[in-house]
Amino acid sequence: MINLNDNILAVKSSLRVYLIDQASIIFIYADNNYSHIVMKDRELRIKRSLSKIFKELNQSIFFMAHRTNIINLKHVKYVDKSEFSGYEVFFTTTTKVAMMSKAAYHKFMTIVFHYNNQEGE
Repeated sequence: MINLNDNILAVKSSLRVYLIDQASIIFIYADNNYSHIVMKDRELRIKRSLSKIFKELNQSIFFMAHRTNIINLKHVKYVDKSEFSGYEVFFTTTTKVAMMSKAAYHKFMTIVFHYNNQEGE
């Protein structure tokens, strides 16, 4: 995976190489030895760990919500308590849902409210 700049992510899926605008990534989830990059118009499956992908992403908009999920903060609609454990993340542009751990939820709340306080200054 090559990070061309802070906005473009190059990934290989099957025999194709995709140059992805990071802003178009809604979330990324792990599936055994693969990761799935979810965008509004498509989903790419790549053979790469979430931790490796996370290092290539713009850290100001991406957040490790769970050991199996990276979310784009700009696409989050709301976060709700899960019936089972942790939290569920709902997005503005897809019906798919990501998981958020309890520990990540507290960090998420700090980030979100810190950001909102800065916007008001």
